[in-house]
Amino acid sequence: MDIGIAIFKNKLSPQFKHGKSGYSNHRCRCAICIDENKAYRDTPERKEAQRLSQRKCDKTRYLTPERKEYLKALRQTPKVKAYTLAYRSKYKNTLHGKEVQFNCQLRSKFGITSSQYREMLEKQKGVCAICGGINSNGRKLAVDHSHDTGKIRNLLCSTCNHGLGHFKDNQTLLLNAVEYLRKHA
Repeated sequence: MDIGIAIFKNKLSPQFKHGKSGYSNHRCRCAICIDENKAYRDTPERKEAQRLSQRKCDKTRYLTPERKEYLKALRQTPKVKAYTLAYRSKYKNTLHGKEVQFNCQLRSKFGITSSQYREMLEKQKGVCAICGGINSNGRKLAVDHSHDTGKIRNLLCSTCNHGLGHFKDNQTLLLNAVEYLRKHA
């Protein structure tokens, strides 16, 4: 029987193997080609090449060290550098680009979305949780978080956020500073 007729009549020819791809649950390749491909897939060289080409490690879900080295070397090529610089300067200054960048920073640093940030901003009525003012430099309010636990507290202006950072979120130091200000006021 002709192979084309076997496929056309929706019958499985002995020369083809069952599979989930292709027309009517038949594979496009014959059994010999499939076996040759399977033998190649199982070689140690192929498995090593596949492991090196993986974008992320199976266990940790982070980039593999080999992939990091490859990407680092790729970014250093003049062609990629020029393209990246041109793309960033064109895209970064658009309103959409700034919003996307802000969303990425919120997600990567604090694990929140821009809608959650907006909700926090509405609860605080758009002002700093400590001083009740807005940022004098025109920037958005900073997300204050505990460096020990990573828990998000509130939104602060740059001045208050830097102040807490300089005091290392230490309550004793802050109380000592309050006492000092009262004593020398």
